[in-house]
Amino acid sequence: MGVLIATPGRGALGAELYGRPGDHRRSRITPDLSGGCVSYRRGPGGASRRGDPLAGRCPAPAAAPTARVPGLLAGPGVPRRGGNSERAFSPPRATMPPPSAGEHMPDSVPIIALALFALTFLGGVLPLLGRWSERGLHVLAALSAGLFLGLVFLHLLPELAGHGGHAHGHAESAGDEKLPWICTLAGFLLLFFVEKLWLESRSRRDHHRAVWYASYVGLLIHTAFTGLGLAAVLPNEHMRWVFLLAIVAHKGSEAFSLATLMQLAGLGRARALGYLAAYAAVAPAGLLLGVAVEAVDPHMALALTGVACGTFLYVAVCDLLPEVFHGEEPGWQKAAWVVLGALVAGAIQTLLPLPHA
Repeated sequence: MGVLIATPGRGALGAELYGRPGDHRRSRITPDLSGGCVSYRRGPGGASRRGDPLAGRCPAPAAAPTARVPGLLAGPGVPRRGGNSERAFSPPRATMPPPSAGEHMPDSVPIIALALFALTFLGGVLPLLGRWSERGLHVLAALSAGLFLGLVFLHLLPELAGHGGHAHGHAESAGDEKLPWICTLAGFLLLFFVEKLWLESRSRRDHHRAVWYASYVGLLIHTAFTGLGLAAVLPNEHMRWVFLLAIVAHKGSEAFSLATLMQLAGLGRARALGYLAAYAAVAPAGLLLGVAVEAVDPHMALALTGVACGTFLYVAVCDLLPEVFHGEEPGWQKAAWVVLGALVAGAIQTLLPLPHA
């Protein structure tokens, strides 16, 4: 089917295709796309011209293969009207959609890790400021005992019970239901035997030293898994800062209790600061590790959490509480400090619950 041209062209090319100026005949131009080149054929009695009407020649084959489109655009390229060049048709490239928000870790991970380290270290430095009297150390020990008891009964034990309830009813995991409780008992008895059998004939300071070493190891384990738990909620932009505040409150109070145990054990300030710096770096390390890896063996996590739970329970009940109540101060004041520490731990856990590792 031809194309009807109603307006006469101008110039040599227009005269050749559409007729000379003043010639008001309607010329019929028929495009022929055979052979990959455009052919323009005038109506009856007219000459024909093969090639590009704009470039005056047949387009050379393209160096790189281009897509052919069925129909009229069957040649290797589509002539571009109004210019001296041809643009080959190529299908759009398939591109991967950009990752949606929440599918990647935020760029603020180093800032979160640094803030976690600094605030945890600050919580441990507070008991080391100045020299404390015996009464002041007892107040710190009472607060620390309450914090440890709150940590055990309001956070660790409910976490273990929740995992045990999830495993209940599954035949393949029924044998793992008691694993965290066995490890809790093992952690408690291990520290009890170390103190009563190995340290029975040693000085009181050696007892405190063994207790703070055990507490230090337990807190390191627990803090590492807390950092892993924070890594799990980092993609949630609205919740990551809430969980960071919760972890800072928890880790600051734990560092406070740890520094109190160091004071009771008679550690020098320089050594105590070194241990506190190492402890404060564990949670950021767990955070970065959680960003790098995809998962942690849940059985190992439960076992280590159970050991830490038994250790903290022994430290609070068998070491800190006897230390608090052996002085001459009124017992109700000491009990009030213990309850205050437990209430602080409960308020932190209620208002700012920790993510599970």
